Amino acid sequence: PTWQWFRDGNPLPDGRSTYSVSNKERTLTLQSASPDDNGIYYCCARSAVGFICSQNNFTLNVIDESFPQAVIIPQDLIVIKNEEAMFDCQFSAVPPPTQEWLFEDNPITNRSKCPLNPSSSHMPRTTVFANGSLLITQVKARSTGVYKCVGHGQRGKALVLKATLRLAEIEEMAPFSPKVLTANQGHRVSCTAPQGIPTPQVWWERNQERVPAAGRVYQEEEQLVFTSITEMDAGIYTCHAANKAGEKKQELSITVATVPKWVEMPKDSQLEESKPGYLHCLSKASLKPTVTWYRNGVSITEDSRFEISENGTLRINNVEVYDGTMYKCVSSTPAGSIEGYARVHVLEKLKFTPPPQPLQCMEFDKEVTVSCSATGREKPTIQWTKTDGSSLPSHVSHNAGILSFHKVSRSDSGNYTCIASNRPQGEIRATVQLVVAVYVTFKLEPEPTTVYQGHTAMFQCQAEGDPMPHIQWKGKDKILDPGKLLPRIQIMPNGSLVIYDVTTEDSGKYTCIAGNSCNIKHREAFLYVVGKGGA
Repeated sequence: PTWQWFRDGNPLPDGRSTYSVSNKERTLTLQSASPDDNGIYYCCARSAVGFICSQNNFTLNVIDESFPQAVIIPQDLIVIKNEEAMFDCQFSAVPPPTQEWLFEDNPITNRSKCPLNPSSSHMPRTTVFANGSLLITQVKARSTGVYKCVGHGQRGKALVLKATLRLAEIEEMAPFSPKVLTANQGHRVSCTAPQGIPTPQVWWERNQERVPAAGRVYQEEEQLVFTSITEMDAGIYTCHAANKAGEKKQELSITVATVPKWVEMPKDSQLEESKPGYLHCLSKASLKPTVTWYRNGVSITEDSRFEISENGTLRINNVEVYDGTMYKCVSSTPAGSIEGYARVHVLEKLKFTPPPQPLQCMEFDKEVTVSCSATGREKPTIQWTKTDGSSLPSHVSHNAGILSFHKVSRSDSGNYTCIASNRPQGEIRATVQLVVAVYVTFKLEPEPTTVYQGHTAMFQCQAEGDPMPHIQWKGKDKILDPGKLLPRIQIMPNGSLVIYDVTTEDSGKYTCIAGNSCNIKHREAFLYVVGKGGA
């Protein structure tokens, strides 16, 4: 293997006259040892297999009084701007050593001795004392940096001791966002120290008193620790950070969230149809609870029918029969939630289902029925009477709300009243005007027509009934308004439709509509237009 000697971690260079190396005997010989040779020595061996170093290192410490020795070593300093800084430095040697100070490798002399030195304007305000100490007054940013205290003896290398001067500083702290913490749980809140020189110390305070280092609420390093937070722990906490440059602080608002407690739970309720209904869900907690209502498991959103008040009460503005179902209220905070249920029973009002049509037609000489139905809290009884108080004719009967005319006569026209009643709610009435009519029938119906272009086409349409039916025409799915027709299209007094000077664009479907106040009927016919024939 090959050998290599090291001093203080650096390999000894080859070809020096001050020492010799014998690879055979694996020895290092110092020809004339001096303090310049002081250090920790060790050797390492390398071969194709690997690399290994000695474990028993040798420390050489040669004392020569003519070499400068450090007696007082200057320490790094951090000072406030415009304060003074004092570096202490002292060497010993025989004969006594000389000493100098350097700042950024420039020699420092007493200002009073060189007032005209042009470079002195860039140097700190300094005083070098006889004992070797260096005083810097009114430290500014330009005063900061590395200072070197250099000792020179009669023999040996100069001894250089370094010390750094820095200005103390502290930056602003980042603000806190308010925190909501869940009750009866452990929590930790960190306070990050701001950037600063030296590193700022951090502590927490509440009500201008330091948070202790132990207890249920305590400080661990930069963290505020709650072993099990309670409502009494809510409030303002202040994180302080300080160093020589000053102190900064930020306040943190802590709210403790508790699980809601019931003030008034939802309960089964009877609500009246068509009136406002209320379901209560009143709860309390350290934070205002959020209330959500569900109807048949589906969340209720506020609209024209439902309103949720600030205290959690649900208002149903207009109770309907189908509102009779199960409701759930959930009251929640970040700490948890509670829920309550209420079944709603709707007290139905006495009402017709549906309300009878106020005007109805009956076909003359036919069997006709008129219906009337109603609901209520109790099943109502339904009766029919003539509105004028006269009795029903013998051919008219009623049963379970059905008014039956076995053979309608003209004398059956008139006003009839349906009466629905039950014991708890009384009665309601609905009046129906029955009109006896002869329903529309066609005497003449339009027929399919084929004409030559330029000729005249006519569709006949006549209908009868009582009241007398009114005739309308529709061409190509549009109502033909007599007041807006082209001069070549006319609807005759007898109901016929006449089209003069027919064109191919007139081809299509035409519909005759006959109607009176009781019914409407229609008939369709097609117009076919062919090219001009020879004449």
